[in-house]
Amino acid sequence: MGFLKQGFSGALAAVMVLTSGGLCVGQSVTIHAETKAKTYEDYKKVLNYTAEYQGYEAYKEGLENVKRPETSYEINGADYVTCEGMEPEVLTDYEGMEGTSVYTEESGMLTYEVDIAEEGMYEFGISYYPVAGNGSSIQRSFFVDGELSYRELSLIEFSRVWVNTSDIWDEDNQGNDLKPTQMEAPEWLFSRFYDQDGYVTEPLSIFLTKGKHEITVVSRREPMILHSIYLQNEESLFDYKTVYEQQKKDGVSDTSGQSIEIQAEYATKKSSRMLYPVQDQSSPAITPYSAKELKNNSIGGNSWRLTGQWIEWEFDADADGFYNITLHSKQNFVKGIYVSRKIMIDGEVPFEELNHYGFTYDSTWKMTTLSDASGEPYRFYLNKGHHTLRMQVVLGDFAGVISDVQSIVTELNSEYRKIIRITGVSPDEYRDYQIEKRLPELEGELKVIRDELDEVLNTLDTLGVAGSEETVIITMRDQLNEILRDTEKITKMVKAFKTNVSALGTWITNAQQQPLQLDAIYITSPDQKVTEENGSVAAGVVHEFKKLFYSFIVDYNAIGNVAEEGEDSRTITVWIGSGRDQANVIKALIDETFTPETNINVNVQLVDNEYITAG
Repeated sequence: MGFLKQGFSGALAAVMVLTSGGLCVGQSVTIHAETKAKTYEDYKKVLNYTAEYQGYEAYKEGLENVKRPETSYEINGADYVTCEGMEPEVLTDYEGMEGTSVYTEESGMLTYEVDIAEEGMYEFGISYYPVAGNGSSIQRSFFVDGELSYRELSLIEFSRVWVNTSDIWDEDNQGNDLKPTQMEAPEWLFSRFYDQDGYVTEPLSIFLTKGKHEITVVSRREPMILHSIYLQNEESLFDYKTVYEQQKKDGVSDTSGQSIEIQAEYATKKSSRMLYPVQDQSSPAITPYSAKELKNNSIGGNSWRLTGQWIEWEFDADADGFYNITLHSKQNFVKGIYVSRKIMIDGEVPFEELNHYGFTYDSTWKMTTLSDASGEPYRFYLNKGHHTLRMQVVLGDFAGVISDVQSIVTELNSEYRKIIRITGVSPDEYRDYQIEKRLPELEGELKVIRDELDEVLNTLDTLGVAGSEETVIITMRDQLNEILRDTEKITKMVKAFKTNVSALGTWITNAQQQPLQLDAIYITSPDQKVTEENGSVAAGVVHEFKKLFYSFIVDYNAIGNVAEEGEDSRTITVWIGSGRDQANVIKALIDETFTPETNINVNVQLVDNEYITAG
């Protein structure tokens, strides 16, 4: 169905809709003089087998020294040469974007041509507008000259923009803050292409020879308006010392007496509807604080853990010069490793170290001033005026480690399949399966995997990771050593081998989680000291006594407004064991629709699942 047919005619009243001059729906096109392009069905078949394609790191081998030209190319979204599986609509001057753009549906493909003047590596990027869909992130695949160059290009995600419907919190009749509803606030966005899993931290590039090439965009999920595809290389980031010294040479100096406080729960924009304010009663040091009521006083936590998720805040600086940035944060989610964030000011990473800044584990809230390895606070140059600060989830230094372990798991699964073809999944431990004779290559392959695990452990030690985070990898390595001492023993270890490989897979899933919770952000002059109020041991003791006292008089298991039985209405109670966040959603739906329509009040109560039994 076309764009205008999907209920957007009001938004497009002042927009001219044109008919594209490109070929469409089923017409063939020539990629090169002799080669026919693949059909949309062919592209979909390729996308069913992307695991068989090489990864980006393998693709780059041999291309490390290839030039990255300064020349850039912009391909207008409306200039497609063929389309199939969709009805694209060309729009003019849509939502303030001058020129033409194209509405693309959630399935189908568009193909573009570009004439490259200079051979080299080029980074991908697009400018797009996330029109209303199902609220999920937008997914596209990209092919060059009819080929999937590497598997990361099979699934590139583009975020939407979400905001609070109001920054004035409503309260229930118990005095607790209600979480604000999230709504989309679409705007024109520019995004480079990144690995969806986060294993590759740099923008994805493609090698293009001189001459004509074709770029095919395949829609995987959600519609969007595409303005342009870019082939351009961003400038390399300098390290902090280089940037700071240059700014001092340019005459920048420290500001004095400046202090800006941003309450993190009042984020201006987010990439996900799940990034709503969080209620935290764990410490009296957070703002706003209450030992009795539940207050929206922070943001993030487990909802802000997935690679690519970002939160953005706006602020105004009253003077030109250098500032420090301090975060009141809590990272008590992941032991043994640190979580990472890419930190951007006004849409740009100021220097290399902020491409992946690490936050170490701590059981409590703490003040974290962004600093170098020696503890010297970074100085950020801000001119007087309006600014944005964005923090995005990245894997940072762990990206390579997780990617290596993922490859090792693939190799181990391959070895496991070879073994059970001979032994079965439940081998007879008293039978001689002649493993060495029937799998002569097994010992050498397991040695390679064992050495790869040793390299992973060495890298983790370098990164300062210790304890339980290493245990799973050590266990797998030790089992391989035991097998290598006598490969015939593998028949007694098949089940344990499978269990340990599964544990490695779980380790990957856990290591990809990067949760961080923020209470406040302080942007201050270097001469201003930022301290944590009410963070003393004594304040903590008083806080715990207050919570104990209120636990006897406040029912924290009651969700939202609590109604009493009345003459004109009935009241029922619903017990939910799925958690507070889910209960809040259900309660909101009840109050918005069910109660007004039926005049039946519903009290929602949290309860442990073990107490809910079938009647």
